[in-house]
Amino acid sequence: GIQVVSENDNDWRKTSSILLPAGTRSVALSCQDVGQQEGFIASTGDGEITDSSWKCSSEVPPSGWELADYDDTMWTDAEVLGPHGMNPWGMRPVISELAKWIWAPGLPRGDTTVYCRKYFA
Repeated sequence: GIQVVSENDNDWRKTSSILLPAGTRSVALSCQDVGQQEGFIASTGDGEITDSSWKCSSEVPPSGWELADYDDTMWTDAEVLGPHGMNPWGMRPVISELAKWIWAPGLPRGDTTVYCRKYFA
């Protein structure tokens, strides 16, 4: 995996943009709630979006979890928090209108960091 950090990562009011190299087979994200409403949203230029098909965990994963061939079958499906455009975030620029806000499943909330993955078939 390649670690990417965006200058906007610590400001939820700003949208981060990351270029995925051609042939990318999977994406693995570590997301931190900095004390506001938890959740993240993403989309790619070829139609991939955040939705319940992502796998998420609130437990720190083992080494190698960010690699394309990591077995995430024991991870649970992401919980959809709501549609793109919902409060408090509103519409985010350059994100597909079909994308959903997601987070690791379960209530009550309180996880400050979650780990989410998506394998592109």
